[in-house]
Amino acid sequence: MKKALEFFKTHYIAVFLMIMIILGTGMLGAGEFLGVKLAWGYGGGVQGSGPAFSPVINSINFPLTINIFQEGTVVRKVGDNQAELFAPKGAVEHPTTFDVQINKASYGIFPKNNTKATIVGGQIFEIDATDSSKKKVKDFLKEVKISLIYSAVSDKDGLGVYWFDELSDNWILISNAVFNLSESRATFEVKHLTKFAVLKTNGKPFSIEVNEAGAGTVNPITKYKNGTLIRKEGARTIYVIKNGKKVRVKSLKELKRYYLGKPIKKVTAQELALY
Repeated sequence: MKKALEFFKTHYIAVFLMIMIILGTGMLGAGEFLGVKLAWGYGGGVQGSGPAFSPVINSINFPLTINIFQEGTVVRKVGDNQAELFAPKGAVEHPTTFDVQINKASYGIFPKNNTKATIVGGQIFEIDATDSSKKKVKDFLKEVKISLIYSAVSDKDGLGVYWFDELSDNWILISNAVFNLSESRATFEVKHLTKFAVLKTNGKPFSIEVNEAGAGTVNPITKYKNGTLIRKEGARTIYVIKNGKKVRVKSLKELKRYYLGKPIKKVTAQELALY
């Protein structure tokens, strides 16, 4: 101990300079000349030698978070159905979390009867992404690849993958979808996320209208009275409650003419499905 103190008194300037060099060069990634391997990991913190973070991340039945330097795959399995999303390196600008859900189709998104279109298996594949502040990420720097395993059907003619446009309340055809009919799998690439479904149609039209949103079930609690304007969080479509059911406001002109100045209540998807 005594010798150590004497050494420090004699060489304290050199010791101080060495500490500063190690700290400075290590944080800048230039510590190799000292024989010390350092890496500045994503999110801060000095780590041992090797990559600062994994370049590839995979997740099953759990949300996936990646940054601009990573690629990843997230898979959701529910029974015989499956949805898989692959995000390549550079697809996101900031740390982004991808989540995949498979749900039964609810009222307001079933195709109209006169379209002769049906949602295969009644399954909706809802895929979304959020940033670190929980705000939805709508678009990406690169296309993400999505693969859906849908319920098997005996008649394979007229199958198409569609995405749900909440602005128009229409199903829109994804033209680049490729089907593997033996595996009941459809694969496609997009730059935006929303609800997706495999539809069986007559001639695969570009756009398919849905039933009036007012066909939803009546909320037994009747939380919102007739005349109340409601809108699902993060969506543009506005509804008005009439006779305990939701009815879509079809245009800005209608909104201004009949509901000017009325507040619009934000509701969850579950609340919206009750009307």
